[in-house]
Amino acid sequence: MRYQIIKKDVRISKQDEEKIIEKISRLEKTLNKSEELECRVVVKSHGKNQKVEITIPTKFLVLRSEVEAEEVLDAVDRAREKLESQIRKVKTKLDRTNSKANLGKAFVLNEIKVDNEEAEEDIYVRTKSIKPTPMTLDDAIISMDALGHSFFIYLDQNDQTVSVVYKRNEGGYGVIEIDS
Repeated sequence: MRYQIIKKDVRISKQDEEKIIEKISRLEKTLNKSEELECRVVVKSHGKNQKVEITIPTKFLVLRSEVEAEEVLDAVDRAREKLESQIRKVKTKLDRTNSKANLGKAFVLNEIKVDNEEAEEDIYVRTKSIKPTPMTLDDAIISMDALGHSFFIYLDQNDQTVSVVYKRNEGGYGVIEIDS
């Protein structure tokens, strides 16, 4: 795996960069080495804390975690733990479905130990069909807030495209426009 460490308004020593790579490299044993993977680590100052974002795009899914902590290495540890948890969950679901296609190709199977608590989580998936209603972005935001949801799918009245408005963690709203 190739590593790219991007620093924004933060100074990190070469020794700390090596420690970051060492900590994250533990994930390599769970990822399939048949494809060339790149791990992107963004470290930036966020007030008094350090924010670490780790992204590992694979051919079949993108693994990503974002954590804040007072110390960079603490944030890296917690971000790596989040990624390990994501991998365990995906691995558990793959084991249940016995699916070795697509997502199964991204992981080394039978290398990850699965906790009993996670193994017993429900796998029921609720399916819901909707017919997006034509409306403006402002109407979609009002409808989303009225429902108490964190996202809302609608048909944009102006250009007749299916769009998704969502609440952002940093505050405000975002829109995903779907090309068809």
